[in-house]
Amino acid sequence: MPELPERIPYALFCDRWLPWHRIGLLEEMRSLTTFAPHCFPRMLDTEAPPWESLHPLPKGRHGATSPSSRYAAMAAVNPRVVSTLRDLSPAFIHAQGGRTGLNAGRYADLSRSTLIVSLLGRDLTSWIRPDPYDPESVAWQAGREELVHAAAWFLVGSGEMQELALECGIPASKIFRHRSGIDTGAYPFNRDYSRLAPGPRRQVVMKGRFLEEWGLRYGLKAYAQLSEIFDLRLSIL
Repeated sequence: MPELPERIPYALFCDRWLPWHRIGLLEEMRSLTTFAPHCFPRMLDTEAPPWESLHPLPKGRHGATSPSSRYAAMAAVNPRVVSTLRDLSPAFIHAQGGRTGLNAGRYADLSRSTLIVSLLGRDLTSWIRPDPYDPESVAWQAGREELVHAAAWFLVGSGEMQELALECGIPASKIFRHRSGIDTGAYPFNRDYSRLAPGPRRQVVMKGRFLEEWGLRYGLKAYAQLSEIFDLRLSIL
């Protein structure tokens, strides 16, 4: 049997490892065959799943709330982390979120690594409509241009985010649209409703913030139709 090639290391910078609602990220990392992820989180959740290559970032001074202090904290570097990255020699550094990218950008420069940033919705909306009363938002305003220069690519999850990124002044050549979601082909539509009845009242659960893009209204319409036929109870988290 031929030997499998050794996986290529890369560094993943994220805000925390790993809240329960981000377990999809863990599954994605486990499915990689070409690259070996090394995770550099700023914080650790108490019940986070184990990961063999975890490098928690040293805690800095995060108590100050002035914009300049927040920017310094977001963009600060630690010599031990730089040494780890140089020894690791990652193929690239991937930052989950623009604000995480401010920190990862400094490390990418010092370790001579390519930086890829996955932008979040809040990165783009606070870029266009900054909150002058939020120190972290002001710090993001101070460092975003530096990040645009440092990053090789920005990943966005939708066409709308791509339009916002262009509106923010990010060059089109640096924007890559990488959709995320459920593989609907793996879950064929099933019209067999027998599993819903008879029996006691069944629970239907929807999760998400009350924003239009989460599509809760479609779930409510579907629930309204089904509840005319079956004894259902809806909970929204």
